[in-house]
Amino acid sequence: MRLGINTLFLIPGEVGGSETYLCETLRAYALQYADDALILFTHLENDEFLRERFGSLPHVEFIRLNFRASNRYARILREQTELPVRARRARLDLLWSPGYTAPLLAGLPQVLSILDMQYKRFPHDLTPLARLVTDGLVRAGARRCRRIITISAFSRDEIAHFTGAAQSRIDVTPLAVEAAFAEPIPAPERTALLARLLPGVGQLSVDFLNVPVRFVAFLGDGGGLFLSLGKLGGNVVGGLASRVTILGQ
Repeated sequence: MRLGINTLFLIPGEVGGSETYLCETLRAYALQYADDALILFTHLENDEFLRERFGSLPHVEFIRLNFRASNRYARILREQTELPVRARRARLDLLWSPGYTAPLLAGLPQVLSILDMQYKRFPHDLTPLARLVTDGLVRAGARRCRRIITISAFSRDEIAHFTGAAQSRIDVTPLAVEAAFAEPIPAPERTALLARLLPGVGQLSVDFLNVPVRFVAFLGDGGGLFLSLGKLGGNVVGGLASRVTILGQ
C-alpha cells in the first residue's frame, strides 16, 4: 500500500502533543508494516526534522512543498490546492491527515485524525477569524473523509456532537506509552529526574489536599512525570495524595 501522510500542520516544537502523536505513530507503523510505502508531504519548516527521524528507512519517501507553515493561512491554502495535486501524482492508495484538517478535493480515500475539540470548548484560544476558519475546515473534513480517528471515547462524542459525523465513522485508538515507563526506578533517581526537569524550583512533599500551588508533579513508580497547574482539589488525586509533590508554592 502507498500511504500518504499530510504533515503540513506540523511545526516542530510548536504544535504540542500532536507532534508526538504523529512521530510516534509513524515510528511504530514504519517498523510494523515495512512493506507499505510511506510518503510524507512536508514543508520548509519540518522537512529536515522529519528526515532526521525517518529518512534512514528505505520505504519512507518525502515530498516537500515550498512554503512555511508558520503562516497559517498559507498552509491552509497549500493544503487545499497543492497537496491534492501532489497526492494524486504520488499514486496514493490512502491519504492520512493527522492534524485536524484535510484537503477537501483530494480525489482519493482519506482518513482524518481529530484529537479533540478544544477550539469549541475553549474558543478564546483562537482569534475570531481563526476560529471560524478552523471550524469550517474541521467540519468539512469530518464530512468528506471516510474515517475519523481520535484518542478517546470522550473525544469521539465531542466530534460527533460538534461536526455531525456519525459515531460509526469515528474510530477510537487510545494512546500508549513507552515500555520504559512501566519499569520501576529507585526513589532517589526519581527525585534527581524531577530536579533535572525543573531546575531551581523548590519542592515540598505533602499528604493533604486543597493546597494553593503553581505546579503539581506526580511522580509515578515508573518515573513518569505529570504536571498540573493551579489549585489541587481532592477530586483530582483522591487516594494518591501521598504521592503528590508540590512545586513552587
